[in-house]
Amino acid sequence: MKEEILVRLLDARPDRVSGQELGQALGVTRAAVWKSIEALRAEGFDIESAPGGGYRLLSAPNRVRQSLVQQRLTTVSLGRVMTVLDETGSTNAVLRERAAAGAVHGETVIARRQTAGRGRLGRTFFSPPDGGVYLSVLLSHGFDPTQVTIRAAAAVHRAIFSLCGLTCSIKWVNDLQLDGRKVCGILTEGLFELETGAMTGAVCGIGVNVGGSFPPELREIAGTLPDETDKNALAAAVLNELEHCLSLNFEQVLDYYRLYCPLPGHAVTVHPIGAEPYEARAVSIDNQGRLVVDRGGELIALPGGEVSLHRE
Repeated sequence: MKEEILVRLLDARPDRVSGQELGQALGVTRAAVWKSIEALRAEGFDIESAPGGGYRLLSAPNRVRQSLVQQRLTTVSLGRVMTVLDETGSTNAVLRERAAAGAVHGETVIARRQTAGRGRLGRTFFSPPDGGVYLSVLLSHGFDPTQVTIRAAAAVHRAIFSLCGLTCSIKWVNDLQLDGRKVCGILTEGLFELETGAMTGAVCGIGVNVGGSFPPELREIAGTLPDETDKNALAAAVLNELEHCLSLNFEQVLDYYRLYCPLPGHAVTVHPIGAEPYEARAVSIDNQGRLVVDRGGELIALPGGEVSLHRE
């Protein structure tokens, strides 16, 4: 009932909703409505009330909340089954366990804090309490993990632009940057059937920094969206845009992705998985989403790994 009252107050903004109207809609007494209002106030919601004037939501804490995310969804599948956790080790890990137990396509886990957030190549992803949007989505089979990452990067790029008016650059393959600092990381992991080794789906994890501060070792490389960015609206926008990008032909998504990926034409250092780094020049992103680099006249299509852009 508390969540339903919150959604109705949000829908009514900036107008008021009477306690009688809320009670009738929910089939409860006005006293029960008042108790829910008090509970919301205790959680940091600023709700104005006046005798005979009803209730009006003035402001809300900028914390991810399931009802406030789902109220903004336009998706068919993504986020329709959702869990918001105060804290977890890794949302990807939670969703992998749920997938093994029969979770459905589009199921989403969001955490307000991750204690063991993970990035690519075994790195950690700094995920402090209420420091951003940390979510993972379960996708059914039929999506190549590399293509999912590229689709997700395009989706987050579109979400940030639509919500904040900010244009990020995309660092192949899975980071979004503002002013040269990472504001979003994406980690897509394939799911496989144990006996046959066949891919059964993928878990796509997305972390976007919103406000907050970073430890000294991250301050030169980590960036953030503005403090006032609504985390609930951002989570919903990411899910809405991701479902849209998953529905498009991969070529359409690649065309968008290439527009905002600055690597081609620049000198880079390639850090292959399990091999020594080497110098090269980024040439293009091919139709499979691989970064093509020129290493002394040899063209190499990178299926994965890491590259760093030289300052020229």
